[in-house]
Amino acid sequence: MLPPGSVPLVHPPLGDAQMLVLPHPHTGVPSYFALDDTHTALYELLVVRPDAPHARSWLVGHAESRGGAPGAVIGDGALRVLSPIDPVFVVLGLLADVDARHFRPLEDLAEAAAELHAQRRAQATPGGGAPRAWPDIVPFLSMPSIAAHLARICDTQAEAAADGLVYRLSWARVAEVLDAKRTRLAEPATCDAAPETLGRLVRKALPSAATASDDEVQRARVAVARDLVCAYIPPSVAARWEENV
Repeated sequence: MLPPGSVPLVHPPLGDAQMLVLPHPHTGVPSYFALDDTHTALYELLVVRPDAPHARSWLVGHAESRGGAPGAVIGDGALRVLSPIDPVFVVLGLLADVDARHFRPLEDLAEAAAELHAQRRAQATPGGGAPRAWPDIVPFLSMPSIAAHLARICDTQAEAAADGLVYRLSWARVAEVLDAKRTRLAEPATCDAAPETLGRLVRKALPSAATASDDEVQRARVAVARDLVCAYIPPSVAARWEENV
């Protein structure tokens, strides 16, 4: 279920979605994610909260409530949206700073990631204290549907003692995934299909959109695409990636 008072504005509905608290791939801050009932699609919970002087309530009616059944009221005026996210970003955020010198069974890799992020969470908490467990990390990385995303950014080897495979984060694979994301976002057709989001960012990146050359427009597209990708990867990964761009 969502946090108290939340109403998901998602179409189609997620059904029996599983809510997880995982580190945001860029900031490491605990964030809500939802897995659909097939465990194949991942969504990030985004909250847009107005400034207090301008806050208003939302009156939300579900499609099936038009016959007279009550909807819901969001008293704080915040808009909560479940936005699709490629699971590979979350997986990369979990594994980026885990020791990648050796191959590890998935269970060991997941436990190392959980321990690392629990320690960081404790260090970021005022007063410090002993690290608290981060219970959703190991189950998330162990899901069968996440195996394909692990393979996108990890080298693997067969290991009978590890129930089949051992994993090690591969920078070459990571860079390949990030390059493909940037290339797709920078395509003219992608920007044209989203004129009020990508298109607007590209126009803002140009000194003069009216007089910009084709080369200047394409450079702006690439820069915007890179910034968008970097917003969903750890800063350490972004710095290394930009060094090789």
